[in-house]
Amino acid sequence: MRNAGFLLCCTLFLATFGARDAVAAVRNDPNADYRPGFGASDLPPKGRPFVLPAGVSIVQPIPGINMFEWEKCRNEDDGDNPPQEHGSGDSVQLCLEFRNTTGKPVTVDFPPGMIMESETTDTQNGMLVQRASIVVPAKSVHYSLLYMYCLNAPRGVSGPASRYRLGPVTEEKDFVELFELLKNKRIPAKLWDQPTNAAGAMFPANTMLQTAVSHLTSDKGLSAEDRKFIAALPNK
Repeated sequence: MRNAGFLLCCTLFLATFGARDAVAAVRNDPNADYRPGFGASDLPPKGRPFVLPAGVSIVQPIPGINMFEWEKCRNEDDGDNPPQEHGSGDSVQLCLEFRNTTGKPVTVDFPPGMIMESETTDTQNGMLVQRASIVVPAKSVHYSLLYMYCLNAPRGVSGPASRYRLGPVTEEKDFVELFELLKNKRIPAKLWDQPTNAAGAMFPANTMLQTAVSHLTSDKGLSAEDRKFIAALPNK
């Protein structure tokens, strides 16, 4: 079902430009690289460097994961339960392997705007739209699922063969505005775990937020519908 988010992302992009040929034209447009790593750009993303806490590392490259094979990203103390999910989005799904060499638990705070960069331009870069905090136990190897939104509609969705590396934290003003609007909103990790409004109607939060992200990556800006949807999301 997470693939549905990716399909919508690509469909929206193609609809914006009219056809597949239009996407190819943008990719060949030298002006498309003014925002590296976003949309049609094949350049590495830019932003503020992200630094892990002392004593904690992440094994790289970071593998993609199939949501139906979560047992490959589990810890022994998870028991029969699925591993804890962090972030939200359906297009970029990663399994992080942390190493904590300290004698105490360490919290890793990924800020909104954190980018995971694909090692190939065939696969989308991923981005968080809200802070994701992961506690890594003392003296441990710890696995965590991380879900992110796609930044590159012309590229493919992540999968088990995908490989990623830690990227920067974007400081693009339009994205910073989006993060501020979402700061106190509740966004479910799973595509099928959606909040409802007062009338009981489902908010397809991940799909709608991917639309908002796609509007920004295609330089259209947040639409009135994007802003209305975000305002209607339940508060934390």
